[in-house]
Amino acid sequence: MSEVSILFSALSGVFQWNKSRLECFSMIVIGMISAQSVNLANISDHAKPSKNIKYNSIYKRIQRFFTDFDMPLNDIAKFVFNLFNLTNCRLIIDRTNWWYGKKHINYLVLSGRYKNVAIPLEVYFYCDPY
Repeated sequence: MSEVSILFSALSGVFQWNKSRLECFSMIVIGMISAQSVNLANISDHAKPSKNIKYNSIYKRIQRFFTDFDMPLNDIAKFVFNLFNLTNCRLIIDRTNWWYGKKHINYLVLSGRYKNVAIPLEVYFYCDPY
């Protein structure tokens, strides 16, 4: 059983998302951990649940996940706090921006620090429509 399937099974009882979105989210999490990066190209390299799936297919699927799905971040924050039994942690704020085609995209992320690892708790996303 792959890491993606194990995480998918664990998260199935927590989040009430449809199967496809939950599987993609599991691929993204495993890809970020394996690649030690949040770069979509690097995540796509490491997120394959099966060797038969092509890189471009995974890359496009991850892009669609972020553009089409309004992730319930409060549920994720509650899950992370319960998972790591966080009662007292340091908060970190980070902002990044880039261009996706002609769209200017901004992210403002609030994270909690746990054993020198930043765990995202809340994300503010803005996409300039021009």
